[in-house]
Amino acid sequence: TEFLVIPFVVNSKRLRAGVWLMLRPPTHQYGTM
Repeated sequence: TEFLVIPFVVNSKRLRAGVWLMLRPPTHQYGTM
């Protein structure tokens, strides 16, 4: 089960990052970077 859980977590992180980039304004991106 561990082998199946690890990729799922990675995918969820990628999806979260994409959503945050889409929701965050460009000014906020520069602030975090």
